[in-house]
Parts: sequence; structure tokens; C-alpha cells
Amino acid sequence: MKVLINQIIIEQKLFFRDMMSVFWTFFFPLILLVLIGWFFSKTDRKINIYVYDQDKTARSAEFIKLLNDSDSIKTIPITSSKEYHTLKEFNKGQVILVLKKGFENNINKNSQGTIDLYYNLAYGSHGDDGLTSFYQLLPKLNEKLTNKSIGLTINKMNLGNKGRPLTYIDFLTPGVIAMSVMSTCLFGVGIVITSYREKGKLRRLALTPLKKSVFILGHIIHRYIVVLLQGLTLIILGYLIFGIKIFGDKGFQGIGSLFLDIISLLVVMTIGLLTFIAMGFMVASRAKKSETSAAIANLLFFPMLLLGGVYFSVENIPEILKPIVNLLPLSHLTIALRQVINYGEPFYTLTEHFIPQLIVMILCFIVSIKAFRWE
Repeated sequence: MKVLINQIIIEQKLFFRDMMSVFWTFFFPLILLVLIGWFFSKTDRKINIYVYDQDKTARSAEFIKLLNDSDSIKTIPITSSKEYHTLKEFNKGQVILVLKKGFENNINKNSQGTIDLYYNLAYGSHGDDGLTSFYQLLPKLNEKLTNKSIGLTINKMNLGNKGRPLTYIDFLTPGVIAMSVMSTCLFGVGIVITSYREKGKLRRLALTPLKKSVFILGHIIHRYIVVLLQGLTLIILGYLIFGIKIFGDKGFQGIGSLFLDIISLLVVMTIGLLTFIAMGFMVASRAKKSETSAAIANLLFFPMLLLGGVYFSVENIPEILKPIVNLLPLSHLTIALRQVINYGEPFYTLTEHFIPQLIVMILCFIVSIKAFRWE
């Protein structure tokens, strides 16, 4: 028993001397808990609902005021028909209320008004939160406007592309693909290369005429093929199990549309793959031990997983963090994948999401080539 106790004490001392292990075991989960709690536990956060007042009467103005007076809803006015149609066509989870012409007249005559309610559940909980908040407030709106327990007729419409309603699984699948790309490249490349260095494989390779650039390029192509197959497998399984579909570009039909979809998907995934492979090599360029590269990879992985829009829309992220989100390659990869898979956007319309990834990729490759060492 004494030997066992001594062994436990030794293991404890070794553990607490390793500050990296202490950080990932105790401090990182606390940081993650605080961040997630900050994002999702705010009870005073108001849900934005866009309101298009086509009636422009005292009743419609009263309705909008009642919404704004609530504790859970903040209205954003839609000022023109063009803005309204653009928000419907390129909807990213925003909830839209339309007070149609005759709203006041119908309430005065029949004690019944009609409202069009547009939502999009394909953007995480954003659209669902808006629906929940509105329906919780609906009985009070009925009573105040019509003095009856019923009175407002709600025409609900889930926005989709070409008539197909989008669901959360449509939103989630591109996010999971992006997360798989990131995790496979960061951990697969970073830790594997570091383990080669630990075991002396890189030192033996250094004695050969093999150049660093050739070694890195060969590993990049290998990982590119593996991760591309992984992403395509996820898309096929999503299609077979959940009915995930890739929509064609609006200006193309038939075979031309399918060809453009495939090219767009390959372009988006290729840029994302190369970006995270470059980050993986940067992680492995100087790390001496696998534990070190794993710690660095985790330090990059979890913040991007939290802020990259994998499981929920970046629209839900606090405004103070939006500038950081715009710098993360994962957030741009998830958005680009969703635009292609969910909406059939062609790759040439997504340059604003390619440029940040390309900048990160070039910087990481430069650092990798300069800092990479065989031993």
C-alpha cells in the first residue's frame, strides 16, 4: 500500500509540474464554460425581428410599438420593397414580419388582422428564437389590438431555395464538413509530423537529397486527397440519410447546373483544405514533442470551433467579437460551404470568403518553410 501511495504522489507531482497539462485539464474547460455561458445564457438579450409595415396606419404602428415594448423583441424596420425582397431572397436566419395593407381595416371590421411571418431554421437557433419570442408575445398582442383572445392570423413560411424549406440539418452538415477539414488537418498534419521528428524519421530524411519543400508538398497532396474524400463522404451520407441537396446556380439548368455545383464545391473545399493544412504544418514546424503540437493545435482548434459558426449562426455571436470572427478561416469556410450546398451559389461570388483564407494560407506556408527543421 505504501508503494502505491508513493507512486500516486509521484504521478501527481509529475502532472502538476507540466503546466501545459494543468492548463488543458483545469483552466481551458473553465474558459470554455465562461465563453459559452456568455454567449447563450444572457436572459436580457433581445431577438431582432424585421418588420415591413405595408399598411402604415395607427393600428400597425401600435402593433410595432407593442413589439418594441416587450422584453424579448427588438424590431428593425424594412423601409422599401427592394430591401424586403432582398432580405427574403438572401435570408440568413432573420425573422420577417409583414403587416399587409388592410391590417387596420380588417381589425376594425372583423377584429382579425393578417400577418405574414417568414423564418429560416437552417441558420441554427436564430430563426427559432425569433419564432419562440413572437409566439410567447402573441396572446398579449391579440388582447391589446382586438380586445379578444383571438384576432391575429399568422401565415408562417419557412424560407428556402427554389421552394425547398431548409432545416437545421441543412445548416449543420456544411459546418460539420468544415470542422472535419480543420480537425483532420490541424491534428493529422501537426501531430503526425511532430511524431516523425520525435522518432527520428525526419533526421534520417534530412540525410537524403529530399528537399523540405518536396517533403511538405508531398504531405500536403496526401492530406488533400484524404480530407477531400472525407468531405465528399459526409455530403453523400447527408444526402442518403437526411436528404441534403446541392442546389444549382440560379442561372443554370440541368447538367450545366450540376457541373457548376461540383466545381464550386471543389474550389471551396480546396481553399479550406490548403489553408488548414498550412496551419497544421506551421504547428509542426518547430514543436519537439507530440504533446506540444497537440496543445498548440487545441489552442487554435477550440476558439475557431466556438466562433466559427459550425453549430450556430455567427449572427448569434456578440457584436464585440464579430471582428475576430471575420478573421477566422473556419468562419469563412463554413459560410462558403453553406452558400454552395444550401443555396447553390457559384464559387466566383464567394471571393470575400476566399481572400481571408488565402492570406492565412500564404502566411502559414511561409512560416512553415522558414521555421521547419528536421531535428
